Order: sequence, then structure tokens, then C-alpha cells
Amino acid sequence: MKTRVGLAIVQATPDLLLFNRRSQRPMLATIARRLCVGAVISSALLCNSAFAVLIRSGNGNTTAPADNPGFANVGKSSSGSATVTYLGNRWVITADHVSISGTVSFDPDGDGTFTTFNVDGSTVVPAVGGADLRLFRLTTDPGLPALNIATATPSLGDALILVGNGLDRGNQHYWNALWQDVAPPGLRSGFEEVGGHTLRWGENTVSAINPESIGFSFYETKFDEAAYTGEAGFTDEAQATQGDSGGGAFQKVGSNWYLSGLIFGRDNPIGNQPANTSAFGNLSAIVDLSAYREQILSIISVPEPASLGLVLVGAAGLLMIARRRRS
Repeated sequence: MKTRVGLAIVQATPDLLLFNRRSQRPMLATIARRLCVGAVISSALLCNSAFAVLIRSGNGNTTAPADNPGFANVGKSSSGSATVTYLGNRWVITADHVSISGTVSFDPDGDGTFTTFNVDGSTVVPAVGGADLRLFRLTTDPGLPALNIATATPSLGDALILVGNGLDRGNQHYWNALWQDVAPPGLRSGFEEVGGHTLRWGENTVSAINPESIGFSFYETKFDEAAYTGEAGFTDEAQATQGDSGGGAFQKVGSNWYLSGLIFGRDNPIGNQPANTSAFGNLSAIVDLSAYREQILSIISVPEPASLGLVLVGAAGLLMIARRRRS
């Protein structure tokens, strides 16, 4: 039996969206906030400012994994209770329901020391492509590499690394059908969400693609039991909870890592789950960034210095040829 980890991402602000699986309608009026990443509690998808990820094995994974997908590119919102992801060229992406004031913070050196960067308020682009996505630019370069945005939707079963700034994992609980605490094994099990906010990574695989009609493209991962054997080699099973909204879902294709999605919500298909818990069977909701890649790139892309230099050299060459012909 392997040890699996859950990723806990819980948002502190009340803008985490709750999705009612029975009626398949959002509990909040705004479609863009239906699956907002935070924690989903009581048979719905709840969107708030997400916290750190919670992992089943404990509270580790606070530094980049050996095969690093871009851990340092994931940072903290202004309040420190939600997540933001650095794309490159001073542009940052997060969930549209996450509140951003004047600053965000990143740990470019990976030493645990976060540096604050100012947000250029004139650059904020909400609801990119009609999805729960928001872009904004920093006033200074954080010294982080640019991320590759995925060009295709992941397939069912594809492996992901999720990174978010959520709550720590507390005690394990075992519940009966009424969600009352009982001796193990119980009918259901999961963990408390406790402590402060910690940037953490975990693993999971794609379990569903566009499972509900909510107005934009997304996919889900499932928080599985420890005895689950479908994801061979995974030891850090992850589940999004409050605070993970705006965190990155990374996929490795060939030898390259891509930013495949952005965490924005959690779905609890069971119902009546106690608050501030992550239970096996919960689902993490992730915006499919490949569906909005062109819109994102059209906003954040500028000519590279080298490319611009080649353009200028080419223009100078054409000018010289024209002059010779006139002579």
C-alpha cells in the first residue's frame, strides 16, 4: 500500500465558488466564479482565495521537487491567503475570483524567503476568455523564467504536479454516513485543514474533462484513498483546498514541463462534508489553459530582443539594397 498525499488549497476570502452537483447550478450568481478554487464543502464547488496544498503524508513538499516543473513561479496573493502564478515578461495569472490589491510575493531563489513585488494596477485583465482567469503585470521583473503554456488539453489519466499556497494538514478523521467521527476504517476518511499558509506541491492525475457545463473549459483530479493503485509511483496525492486558487497545474510532455491549468475550485460530490476538511473523493477543479492560450499570449507577448534585432538588421539590409539600386 502506498502513502498518498492530499493537496489542500483553501481560500480565505468569500469569493470561493460552490458548485451544486445535484442541480448542476452555481450557488453564486456569477458563472465565472462557479468553480473558484478554494475548498468545496457540502456537496458543492466552493471558490475562495485558496491556501496552501494539503498532502496526505504530512506537511512536506515545501521546496521544489527534483524534477522541478516551475515551483518558484508560484507565489502568494496580496493577503497571502491565495495563489498567483508567474508567466513571464512581468505577467502574472491567477483565478479571477482572487482578490489582488497592490502587491504579490515570490521566492525567486527558492530559499524560503519571499520578496514582495508591486502590481501595475493599470494592466489588470479580468475574466480572460470568459474563464475564471485574471492577468496583471508587475512593475519590476521578479527574475523568474517564463513558463510554457500547454497547447493541448491533457488526457484522462495524465499525471500532473499541483502547486498552491494552502493550509497545512491536520489530524486524520474517519466518518460514518452522517459525517460523525468513528473508529477506523469508517465509511469515509480525510484530514483537517489547519495552520497557516504554506506553498506546497503534490501529485495527481486527470480524472474528468469538462464534467459540468459552467461556461468555460476545465478538468478535474480526484483525491484518492491510500490503497488506490491506479497511479503507480505517486506518493504525494494532492487535493485543492481553500487558498489554492490561482495555483498551477503542471504537466510534463516529453522532456519539457508545461503550465497545463490553473486551480480555481473544489468539488465535493458526497455532500454535507464538515467544514475545513479534505476528504477522499473530493475533486480539484482546474481551468484548462490550452483553451485560452492564444488569448493569454496575445496579452502578454512582446517581441523578444533578439528577434527585434534581427528585424532591424533585415530592415537595414533592405535599405542598403534599395540605395544601391537607385545609384
